[in-house]
Amino acid sequence: MSFRIIAERYAQGLAESIENTSDLDTAAEQLRAFSDLYRDVADLRTVLDNPAITPAQRTEALKDLCARLELLPVVTRTLELLMQRGRI
Repeated sequence: MSFRIIAERYAQGLAESIENTSDLDTAAEQLRAFSDLYRDVADLRTVLDNPAITPAQRTEALKDLCARLELLPVVTRTLELLMQRGRI
């Protein structure tokens, strides 16, 4: 399955789970910001991608980061799902 198809499915799921349509732009901005952070910060990639760190520890690290960034709960849940499924 192509990356584009997978990305579209996750994007559609996220959009459908947002009840307030004004949050769609906010969610998109937050996902872009997280993507930029992930791309630019090697230590973040090391923590989230390291198989020596347990999945529970990686999830906690992600949740902590999302809280510090004040991401919408739906964005945080989406990022958790992506990480659990090996898409981050």
